[in-house]
Amino acid sequence: MHLGQGYRKVDGMLPITPDELKICPAFRGLSDPDFKQLVVCMSRRYLAHAGMVLFENEVDSDAAYVIQSGILVAEMPVEGGVAVEMAKMGPGAVVGELCLIRGGPRSLRVKAISEAYLIRIDREKFVDLRRAKNSAAYTVIRNICLTMCDRLRKSNEFIERELRHETPMAADFTSTSEESLAERARTYLSKLFGRGS
Repeated sequence: MHLGQGYRKVDGMLPITPDELKICPAFRGLSDPDFKQLVVCMSRRYLAHAGMVLFENEVDSDAAYVIQSGILVAEMPVEGGVAVEMAKMGPGAVVGELCLIRGGPRSLRVKAISEAYLIRIDREKFVDLRRAKNSAAYTVIRNICLTMCDRLRKSNEFIERELRHETPMAADFTSTSEESLAERARTYLSKLFGRGS
């Protein structure tokens, strides 16, 4: 099921509050007045059931999303209509956050594997805040960049350990000797890119 079939803006809901966003690393270090400046970019969204697509790969990115409840999965479509699961993300994770730094097409498809409530951060409105040199917007960009740098460093460490045939560190993920490199990488990326089961 694709965007538009059950994916909808949630009207008549409570206003978005700072407490809902403070658990997200992207909003670390922001004050309540900072959040009030960012709320102009935000609205609520709802995915009614499993299988609903939040966004497809290779389509222009127009928003980032904060998961409030439910589980989403990021997958890479490959030949023959098959998709490879890359990561599962749960409450507190931010999805598609790179579009707040730079626009462009999505690299993965993201869909719900349960009913999900989200906060949508509109890219164009966020870019307007950046152009206005809004300090809250730049704090969010800094936090996203720090998160991406940490992910890149950890991914490089994972690749280096694999190339050296070293035992993975227990803090990263649990692996069995029967798992293939692809399975270990998927498990690792799932834990690195978001929370979820």
